[in-house]
Amino acid sequence: LQKAIADGLSVTMILHPNMRAFIHYFDLPGINLLDQGEVDVQTLMRTHEAMVTDYSSVGIDFALQRRPVIYYQFDRERFIGPAGSHLDLDEDLPGRIVRREPELLDAVLSSWRGGFQPEPFVSERMDRLVEPVRSGSYSQQVHDAIASARSWRIFFWRLRDSARGRLAS
Repeated sequence: LQKAIADGLSVTMILHPNMRAFIHYFDLPGINLLDQGEVDVQTLMRTHEAMVTDYSSVGIDFALQRRPVIYYQFDRERFIGPAGSHLDLDEDLPGRIVRREPELLDAVLSSWRGGFQPEPFVSERMDRLVEPVRSGSYSQQVHDAIASARSWRIFFWRLRDSARGRLAS
């Protein structure tokens, strides 16, 4: 990575607030370290060619621009836990998923050397994610969501949840 930086790769890093105590490990030549909130996310998304994240939904926002996203999920079993995710991470996330440091380095360098072109499967995944939104009028979709919220099933879920709240207090 240091050689790639010396050869012109620009790296900006924003640590999660829980990781700020470890910032000194990342204070390396050629890495621009930012505090969260120092630059707004929209500006970063407009001015950067690729993103490395773990599970953040901002990866989907970035991929909507048809730019490469690399998901570094070294801790998936611990992070996701036994309940699993609402997405099939391996099939739905719009980017390459890596689990180990050497894979991450290879993915970053390959993307850089390839001119930061998204991998071919990313467009297909993005289309699957946003097609339900594109496929009709927003007004109709909002109406349908509200109408389904009045179903008997929702009524019983709310009743159950309100009973749990009273039991907890």
